[in-house]
Amino acid sequence: MKSLKFNYRSSAVNDFTQLHDTSNTCTICNEIKPVACFNVIISLGAQYVGNQCKECLYERSKERYKNDPEYRAKVYSYNKQWRLKNSEKYKEYLRKYWKEWRQQNSEYLKIKGKIYREEKKRTSQTKRQDKTTNGKLQRKKKGMG
Repeated sequence: MKSLKFNYRSSAVNDFTQLHDTSNTCTICNEIKPVACFNVIISLGAQYVGNQCKECLYERSKERYKNDPEYRAKVYSYNKQWRLKNSEKYKEYLRKYWKEWRQQNSEYLKIKGKIYREEKKRTSQTKRQDKTTNGKLQRKKKGMG
């Protein structure tokens, strides 16, 4: 693909589908896909369409994270620094995420809550029975210990 000059006056990214072919071939999976499936690379003011599709890049990154402990540590430290730097933004994201999750999984939470309460009731009854002897509470004697 030919490069395009980046229009610095416009904050929007140019639409490659109007100026170039509407498809590109991935160098990893060798499939012909629409240009929207590829990353846009901006280098020295020029824009390029990448030659590896987003799906292949994602799989490659996932494999690298899984198999390379140094890379995993690097990603972990970067993410930790970002969370510390953007703590308010991160907390707001978590609040929003868990609120949506609770709404989407309300039935699941009701079932899990019911199971939890039944289990708690059962365990507290057995604990009470363990503390009693012949139906009476066994108390510790005061004094000598």
